[in-house]
Amino acid sequence: MGNAAGRPRRRFHAGRIGALMLLAMALGAGLIMAAPAFAHYSGSDVTQCFGCHPTVFDEWKASSPYPSADGLTGHNVTMAQTLTNTGHNSSEPVTGECISCHSPFSAKHQDQAAWTAIGELVTPLNLVGSPKGTWTLKDPYATAVAASNPVGFWLPAATPAPAPTQAAWEGISCRVCHDDSKGNRPPTLSFFSGLPPFAAGVTGSYKYVHVNDATALCESCHQAATDDSRTAPAESVHAGIPCTTCHMTGPDGTTITHSLSAGKLGAALATTACNQCHASPGNPSGHPGVTRLETSFKSAANLEKYGADPSNLTYSADARRNIHFLTCDSCHPASANATTPTVFVYSSTPKKATFNVAANAHSSQFAPARADDASHVFVWTKPNAAAGSAYAAAPQPLGVTGTYTTTGMTHNTNVYFTQATAAGGAFPGLGRGTLVTVLVKVKATLKASAARVKHGRSIVVTARLAPNKAGKKVIIQKSRKGKPWRTWKTLKLSSRSVAKATWKAPSTRGKYRFRVSYKGDRANARNKSKAKIIVVY
Repeated sequence: MGNAAGRPRRRFHAGRIGALMLLAMALGAGLIMAAPAFAHYSGSDVTQCFGCHPTVFDEWKASSPYPSADGLTGHNVTMAQTLTNTGHNSSEPVTGECISCHSPFSAKHQDQAAWTAIGELVTPLNLVGSPKGTWTLKDPYATAVAASNPVGFWLPAATPAPAPTQAAWEGISCRVCHDDSKGNRPPTLSFFSGLPPFAAGVTGSYKYVHVNDATALCESCHQAATDDSRTAPAESVHAGIPCTTCHMTGPDGTTITHSLSAGKLGAALATTACNQCHASPGNPSGHPGVTRLETSFKSAANLEKYGADPSNLTYSADARRNIHFLTCDSCHPASANATTPTVFVYSSTPKKATFNVAANAHSSQFAPARADDASHVFVWTKPNAAAGSAYAAAPQPLGVTGTYTTTGMTHNTNVYFTQATAAGGAFPGLGRGTLVTVLVKVKATLKASAARVKHGRSIVVTARLAPNKAGKKVIIQKSRKGKPWRTWKTLKLSSRSVAKATWKAPSTRGKYRFRVSYKGDRANARNKSKAKIIVVY
């Protein structure tokens, strides 16, 4: 009875809920249909970005991948901070081009009617400040920068408020890399090229430029082959890795970050972006932990030591310890042990040096294709003639092990052994192998017109150098009774590499010793002759 009586009520209750649900669905549909289409903010008020993307902004605010000698850190450095940094301004010239990367939105008007010139921002306009490293911001920028929040941003809400058409003086903010001008569509990855016509022949630009990927975006400012490049060249073990792999992806390989930091200097491997590829200390097997290697990433001291100028990579050994440009041969050079002396005295019959050479077996594990050759050692030589010379390759590379014998040498010669292959036959640069300098000393001789001379009489001493050192200076030294050698004469060599001097024997009888000494030059190492004994009676 109770069950029968309860059923109609439950059905009524269920029907009422169903009706309410239908009504809610209908109303919801109506609300959805009535909702306006999403419109992404586009404008000069960058605080709108911060409001919707607080986490991204906090990461960006803290972005400081590496310290620099001038004290500026991170990509959130504003133009105002750059222009008032003493360390930076003691070495960098101030030019109109600075704006294009440091503050591309510095144009006065968004409608491109006028440009902000560097002279409107800072004074005085000389190379390194006046006094050195001191520049002063000019109004109205100085006032706006001080009043803005975050400091360094000229926002529409600043006091005094700039005109609505004036752009923010932002530094590198969100909209430098993200084109937000597409209304209801999400921003796209583009580089904003804000280049004012700062010099004759320079075409100004105030527009977004398409980029193929994030690395191309980074290279819009960190231009390849310049002193600000961070793109690993072909011979680097990190060649081909996109910038974002290390600088926008966390240690776990999945977390996206806008701090652009790959990890702190000297940090544990697990806390750095290196962990994505080098998950264990011995990855690859048997290899030491990468953050323990002596590279620019290991410590601040190493960064200062190895953070070399990328524009000189071909010639700088230090740059080969910068993690962007690191090669296998940076730590694993080809070995070369001399089996004959590497210091000779000049001879008319040129002498030779012999080396036992071995390739490094580890190169094949790490080197990019065609960058290092684990099966060969390449030999380059450079005779250091007085007029200078360039490295030239030996006719054939050696195998995994081999013997190399130099050609006959009459000058100091650099012999360089490396496993780095050379594109187009060009010298790959020092820093990726073993360098041995073979020294060829000058042959110095001293003769006297007589071995015995009566006091008060004179003799002639003749100095000669080989190879010919015409026009160079030699020193004739003299000593007596074991006392230190002292300079007696400094003479200029004739066209035949000869110099003569007359010595009048003193009244003090005994043995006198003479020798000729040459200080050396680029072509030949220093040397001195055997002592010539002259007896005064």
